[in-house]
Amino acid sequence: MKCKNHPKKEAEKTCVGCGNFFCSECLNQVKNRNYCKDCLAEMLSDKIDEEKESKTSQPQNIIIQQQQQQQQQETSAKEGKPRGSYCWLCFWIIVFFPAAILYFFIRRWD
Repeated sequence: MKCKNHPKKEAEKTCVGCGNFFCSECLNQVKNRNYCKDCLAEMLSDKIDEEKESKTSQPQNIIIQQQQQQQQQETSAKEGKPRGSYCWLCFWIIVFFPAAILYFFIRRWD
């Protein structure tokens, strides 16, 4: 077999990533595995991207959560009422108002 990059040279080993045959000049050994330059560059760029994502995703999430909490505090402070007060008011009116009317009419039925 001939080297993929050097057609005049005999291939000695294969790349673990792509499986193509290469001469000893074209292969780089990493942790006792042979990689061609393209596969090695792709593997390194993937690892760098993963590290960047893992480092940047956590602080961004924390910042976003802090911003959301600040916005909620600002809106509740502006309103001067606890969140959901209108919903609770509607709930109590819908549930207990009919019960109060029934109680009133039952007491007056006699």
